[in-house]
Amino acid sequence: MRVFPRPALGALLIAAKVCIASLAFGQVLVLPHPTVSPPAELAPGVSAAAPVALLLTVTREGRVQDAQLVEPGDPALDAAALAAVAGWIFAPATRDGAPVAARVRVLVPFTAPPAAQPAPPPPGPLPPPPASAPPSAPTTEITVTERRAPPSAGVSDLRVSVGELSRVPRKSATELLQLAPGVYLSKEGGEGHAERIYLRGFDAREGQDIELTVDGVPINESGNYHGSGYADTGFLIPELIRSLRVLEGPFDVRQGNYAVAGSADYQTGLDKPGLTAKYTIGSYGMQRGLVTFAPADSASTYAGAEIYKTDGYGQNRDLKRARAMGQYQGQLGKNTSFRLSGAAYGVEFHSAGVLRDDDVTAGRKGFYDTYDPQQGGSGSRYQLAADLEQHRGDVTLGQQLFAIRRTMRLRENLTGFLLDTQQATQSLHGQRGDLLDLHVDETTYGARGFARTSLPAFGRRHDFELGYYARGDQVENQRQRVDSSGVPYKTDVDQAATL
Repeated sequence: MRVFPRPALGALLIAAKVCIASLAFGQVLVLPHPTVSPPAELAPGVSAAAPVALLLTVTREGRVQDAQLVEPGDPALDAAALAAVAGWIFAPATRDGAPVAARVRVLVPFTAPPAAQPAPPPPGPLPPPPASAPPSAPTTEITVTERRAPPSAGVSDLRVSVGELSRVPRKSATELLQLAPGVYLSKEGGEGHAERIYLRGFDAREGQDIELTVDGVPINESGNYHGSGYADTGFLIPELIRSLRVLEGPFDVRQGNYAVAGSADYQTGLDKPGLTAKYTIGSYGMQRGLVTFAPADSASTYAGAEIYKTDGYGQNRDLKRARAMGQYQGQLGKNTSFRLSGAAYGVEFHSAGVLRDDDVTAGRKGFYDTYDPQQGGSGSRYQLAADLEQHRGDVTLGQQLFAIRRTMRLRENLTGFLLDTQQATQSLHGQRGDLLDLHVDETTYGARGFARTSLPAFGRRHDFELGYYARGDQVENQRQRVDSSGVPYKTDVDQAATL
């Protein structure tokens, strides 16, 4: 008998993510513009000077960070321009109405220092006031820290920005799928079990027929005996999901084997900068602690951790969970970016089971009770990913590597218990118990890359993409029958596979 490690409830994540600055397809981007922009002052005796070009970062709060000279010139003028722009205030750039950090190029004008006041002129008509220099505005050169989104695959390609909808409490990231029309969820296996997904009227089960990814990293588990393609999004913290792409149907070349009904890709990030900590209590013994952090200049760099417990609604429905996520973004030169990401998750839960109607009617069992308190399960997930994206004119190149470690234990009693005595079981059904104890241990590793551009033809521009996707899975499945005392007495399944 194999011994499977018990997944730890504590979860630790070290992560990082970087995004290259570019305009995202299918999104509304508004450039930043200065609201307070005092010009730089010339030194005494200098009457005029050409504006100085600077590259600077405008944060989501409209403040200036990391101002740099485009081309160094006169040291005195350069220093005056840098000192002046430090006091500028901007209306920040927005994407779909949400503030985002942006890298912009501005021209800082100069003005002569105030001269000594001359003697009052004799009475007469006043001369017209000198024309004031208009405030400097950013040029059209702008860098936004977001990756280019894939081209639209048609009317069934839905891009959902969470935005203000994040104010609605959600227990799981799967519930965010309901922001897209035609999605229905059901919960059948307990709080720590994946939801069943119905998409555009299609029963996609627990991921077997819908492809789920997070920032391109696959969630579906190949070779899982409970269901090949089983996808548990329990490791995702809902507050760290910024947007969602739901493709209803198999209409994109990037979709894989599980996209029978469609696919969904979660894009992570944190729009609220700074450190946030909150503690929540609720009914049925629910307690939740959450800590998140994001810097002021990037919503794609963040860290978050959560601890959660509940007694559940009814008997034998308790849950304990810990999860953490993080990202960091950075750039390699002007046209290349990289990102590193990671997540960690651990869960333990119990679940209710079937009951005889006469036991409930007679009051021997409560409506939400169970015959077998061993039912439930546990699980863990640890993943790391790294990717690189580069822009060369109209061509975008991308490369991603990922590794995932996943364990799952599921204990189900689908009949309650039959007559659990040796003599009766030998004469009726030849078994001593009905609890099925499934262990799944899986390691996934993979890579994907692409080259994408758009080419003119017949008076229009057409998207063209060439790419690859490679994935390997090493999976062990073992299912045993367990009697009412918790002792395994028979092994139904003992499989090991390399896919």
